Parts: sequence; structure tokens; C-alpha cells
Amino acid sequence: MRVLQLGNDNWEKKYTIPEDMEWHFNDFSFEEKKATKKKGIKSYDVILVTGKTNLTNDQLKKLKQLISPYHVLYSSNLNTELDDHEKYFLKSIAAQKIKEEPQYLIDRLPIRYFSGQSGLRIFPSQLKLNEHIVNSYEFEEQGHLKVNLDTHNEWVNLGTYKSGVFIDPDKQINFWLSLKNFNFQVRLRIFIQQPGTDGDVKEQRVIDLSSFDKDEYFSQIEASDHYRTTTLNLEVKGSGDLSIGVLHSRWGRDGAGNFIAGGQRIVNPQNRDDIAYYFNPGDLKPPLNVYFSGAREAEGFEAYFLFKGL
Repeated sequence: MRVLQLGNDNWEKKYTIPEDMEWHFNDFSFEEKKATKKKGIKSYDVILVTGKTNLTNDQLKKLKQLISPYHVLYSSNLNTELDDHEKYFLKSIAAQKIKEEPQYLIDRLPIRYFSGQSGLRIFPSQLKLNEHIVNSYEFEEQGHLKVNLDTHNEWVNLGTYKSGVFIDPDKQINFWLSLKNFNFQVRLRIFIQQPGTDGDVKEQRVIDLSSFDKDEYFSQIEASDHYRTTTLNLEVKGSGDLSIGVLHSRWGRDGAGNFIAGGQRIVNPQNRDDIAYYFNPGDLKPPLNVYFSGAREAEGFEAYFLFKGL
């Protein structure tokens, strides 16, 4: 990960920098010349603006080409120190205010601003039902399973998903379940298998899916330096009808965005289906280009690099 810090106080001399993080302090001009000789200017994963940059307008324009929107972070007390060109740079790149202590922020950069995106759908047809507790069930279509049952005010295992989830090293996992529910409490029990073990699962998480917050995922599995696999059980408590939708498993970014940094969601509170959207400010001038992603198996922003290039 390449990080560029612009300001007066070099964080590299005050805080611990991860070994795999390439830290640059106020050396944008040097890096530009050095990289040009190698036939291509290297981009940055994150830019931290902690003080006045002292860069010219032309330099800021070149710098903007080396960083993605929402990957620039700036200290919240800078507004009075920056000139108009610097303020425009921060606005046009959708820079985000720093709200955390420097060391904590540095440690979280790798799990927030990595390259790539990943998301998959686990359809309710993959749920192996515990038919002994279900009065009746029907697939309304591939994306929804309607069940009728009475748990007699006890938690019961409604079923196990046939498809487990692979957790990549150094990646958080967010789970989101679409469902229509009025009479049930719902929770997800996640059995986590460590690599090289004998199959004895010692780690598990129980995630409450009954509450609703459109801005948060119900579950976030923290990142680890090794891969893991999971088995998922769906547990319910209540009586009546319950419509179960798609279970989504997505790489998380620790609050920096959905799928990619800056990605956001619109959530339907009735069935918790969601739509992801992303705004690239570009040069903040017309025309506004709007692109609707095509249907595909993987979840994420289709054609992201194509439109970023515009």
C-alpha cells in the first residue's frame, strides 16, 4: 500500500507504520520524476492531508490523476490554512475528514482502502430446511422462500446453508439478509473454521438480524491474516409466515464504503433489498454521466474502471 502524507509533521517519525506500507512524506514532486523515468507514474492508495500542501494548482491536478475519489483524508482543522486550489482539490476528489487518532487510522488503512471488490449472493434455495419444525414452505421465486411455523417462543434452527463462505485473508466480511418479517426474531449463527484444524469448530458468532439500520450491516467478521471458512445456520423465534430473501456476503471496508470506498446503499425497509450506488465527482462540471449496472452473478460496481477513466 502506497501512502502519501502532505503536511508539516511527518507521521512516520511519530507513529508505527506497518511493514508492507510504503510511506511518502511531502515528496510528490520527487516521486513524479522518479516514476516518469520508469515509463509510468505510480498511483497512491491513500493520501493524507494533515497540513498545507504547498503544491501549485498544476501539481494538484496531476496529483488528482494518481488517486481515486474518497481515498484522500484530511484533518478537520485545515479549512483556514488551505488556499482555494487546495480546497477545490479536496472537494473534487470527495476527500473525507479524519475523525480518529493517527495510529488507529494508520492501522486501519489496509482493510479500508485496498483495491478490488467482492460480493456474492446465497439464494434461499441453498438453505437446507429443518422440515421437522416447518408447517409448510414454498419458493415464491428463486429469490424468496416463504415458510410457516410456530417455534413456541423458543429459538430453533430453521436450516443450514449448503454453501459455506470463504473469508479471504486481511478482509472483513459483511453479511446482509433480505427478508420480510413481522412476527419473528431472526439471527444468523456463524461457525468459523480455522485453517489446518481437525474440523472441531471452536469459534462461532451469533448475529441478531431482527433490528434494522439501513446504514449498517448486521454482521461484520473482522479481518485476520489467514483464510477461514464458515458454515451458516439461520435461527428463528416466533410464529406465522416468514419470507426469506437472499443472503449477501461482501468484503467490508470498516465503514469507508460499500464494495468500494465511497460506495453507498439505498435500502427498502419493507424487505431489506438494497441498491448500491456511487458518485465520482470528476471535475464537478456537466454533463452528469449515469450508468446502470447490468445483471451478473457477482455483486459490485460493474465497469468502475471504465467510467473512472472518463
